[in-house]
Amino acid sequence: MNEYEKTNILLIEDERSDARLVLELISEIKNKIFQMEWQQNLSGGIDYLENNPVDVILLDLMLPDSWEMESFNKIKAVAPNIPVIILTGFKDEKLAIKAVQRGAQDYLFKSDISAKLLERSIRYAIERQRTIIELKALSVIDELTGLYNRRGFLTLAEQQMKFANRNNKGIILLFIDVDDLKAINDKFGHNVGDVALTDTADILKESFRRSDIIARIGGDEFAILALEAEKHNEDIILSRLREKVNDYNRSGKLGLELSLSIGVAHYDSNEPCSVEELMARADNTMYKQKHQK
Repeated sequence: MNEYEKTNILLIEDERSDARLVLELISEIKNKIFQMEWQQNLSGGIDYLENNPVDVILLDLMLPDSWEMESFNKIKAVAPNIPVIILTGFKDEKLAIKAVQRGAQDYLFKSDISAKLLERSIRYAIERQRTIIELKALSVIDELTGLYNRRGFLTLAEQQMKFANRNNKGIILLFIDVDDLKAINDKFGHNVGDVALTDTADILKESFRRSDIIARIGGDEFAILALEAEKHNEDIILSRLREKVNDYNRSGKLGLELSLSIGVAHYDSNEPCSVEELMARADNTMYKQKHQK
């Protein structure tokens, strides 16, 4: 989205004061061309979508003619390829997070919104949605877990490493292996093995940020690219992940203990390397940990 490209925004918001605030913030954004349409209910928003070009949707989930996830689901059914940003209050944060898990690109608190935050959220939402569409065309989603596959991971990782180089940002790459998956398959059957893989994917999604890149890159292997993360963040990241694994094992869901071997590699933009080289470093540290168990 360049500064001379017009961005068509559809705001679906029933509160006049909130709509006025968004319009004022949009007008404060310089060097960008925004055109905003305001609709006060979902049916009006859907009618507008069906007849007009829209680049991004700002959506309040609590509307006169639609409530909660029903609002988001109906919008995505009509416009599956248009990015959606949820506008919410603090009390509705769990609902907004659920919408993001279902495919919304972001959520913003109405009380904290600013022109800078709104402009950045719109820009990132459009860029991410374009990337997702491109990736779907390349068949880059792992069918079992819903995560990116190896091709998707490499495509996104290369983009993010270029961004890190331009902005002098650090990256942490984690290479994860599900321990003894073959033994689980042999003893309990492949259905249980598949559950171990999908549950591992869920643990990873709970442990990392929405902006991080999570992929299943092989049979029992996963990779995560933690963006804008420096070396001193490693202990925090690993601690959070291990805590989630321990919580899962305490729940007794699988009927056996899930164990992960984890390797870590740090990307320094001052000493650039390829994605494959970074993955190889993380893979080596992972296997060292596995053999120490």
